[in-house]
Amino acid sequence: MTEPVQQDSKVAAYSWYALGVLFLVNVFHVVDRQVFSILQDSIKADLHLSDTMLGLLSGLAFALFYTTFGIPIARLADRRTRTKIVAVALFVWSGMTALCGMATGAATLALARIGVGVGEAGCAPATHSLLSDYFPPHRRSTAFAVLTAGTSIGLALGFFLGGFFDRVIGWRHTLMILAAPGIVLSVFVFLFLREPERGRFDMQGKGAQADAQMPLPQVLRYLWNIRTFRYVLFAYGLHFLAVQGAGAWKASFFRRTFQQVDVATLGGALGVAAAFGVVGVLGGGILADRLVKRDQRWFTWMPILTILLAMPFFVAMLFVPDWRWAVVFYTFDIGLNAAFTGPTLALMQQLVPGRLRAVSSSLVLLAVSLIGMGLGPLSIGAMSDALAPGFGALSLRYALLSAVVVNIAAIAFYLRAARSVRSDLAPG
Repeated sequence: MTEPVQQDSKVAAYSWYALGVLFLVNVFHVVDRQVFSILQDSIKADLHLSDTMLGLLSGLAFALFYTTFGIPIARLADRRTRTKIVAVALFVWSGMTALCGMATGAATLALARIGVGVGEAGCAPATHSLLSDYFPPHRRSTAFAVLTAGTSIGLALGFFLGGFFDRVIGWRHTLMILAAPGIVLSVFVFLFLREPERGRFDMQGKGAQADAQMPLPQVLRYLWNIRTFRYVLFAYGLHFLAVQGAGAWKASFFRRTFQQVDVATLGGALGVAAAFGVVGVLGGGILADRLVKRDQRWFTWMPILTILLAMPFFVAMLFVPDWRWAVVFYTFDIGLNAAFTGPTLALMQQLVPGRLRAVSSSLVLLAVSLIGMGLGPLSIGAMSDALAPGFGALSLRYALLSAVVVNIAAIAFYLRAARSVRSDLAPG
């Protein structure tokens, strides 16, 4: 759709600085969202909730409003200053995370989680659009991989700090304390992060007529008609249905299956394991930038390969009797499942013109959020409740197995996208 102005151009030092700032934003993005998973059992006991209700609160209540506000905020980001949108979004979701700690029941907790979703809706579309103007196409997989490495760091910090503080000060104060750094960072982003020139690395080609002023229905039709975009959208959503659905329950799985292990010990072990996701996501992004120079189908082949490699480790994690080995298998599972993110996000941005990148990113996040974060945790929680009469404490283990089936469906869509990716990326 778009081609770089200079394939061999060096990346400016400021672009790496901006990436570092956005990396930190993404860390807090994930900490504030994912700390909920390590705290779930404490919240369940305190507020007397079922697994189905926990799945609703950790997934659907958040995702519905995340996706509802995502597209209009993304449209704004395609027209206005993206750095300011990121700063305001960070301030809102951090404040609402603190309010989660003041919840008195399921209803007030749901309202606070909705607020987190509304705030976070403004982050990723604007951030993804910014990266596409800070970095040329031949460096975008690496840039998106570095950004996504913040997800692994945030997940690790959420597990480690959440497990530690839950034991020491309880889940309520944990949420309040972990929300505070994000509020400080939002002020820094607002004041000191510079807006790049929009579309600076693009030249006229396919889709050059597309513009941010197009009516939204026309924009949606335009994006839908890009075959690769459409198939990767489904693949990405299904993969996140498996990854986010299972991810929301992995900490609870460890706590229920290995009850002899202290929650702080488990949180620390899972945090260290999650940190290894950085290796996977950075390795995937750097490798993809090299491989796609030979064949652009590696944008889609990379996710297929990593999903297939991750599956045996995920199943082994669920059935191994020793919690230490389960953590080892979890480490490989999370590292491999992180590797696809850089090339997939880079592909989605490269398929569309500069003026539509934020809204295209919001569509990707709609699929990821509504299907992955929304239905994933809820469906696994409901499945766990349904299996409980027959399997007791093991019900969550067998509910998590459903993620394997969903990942197979994701692979099918990635294979279909591989057939059109080269023609859709061709200039002209």
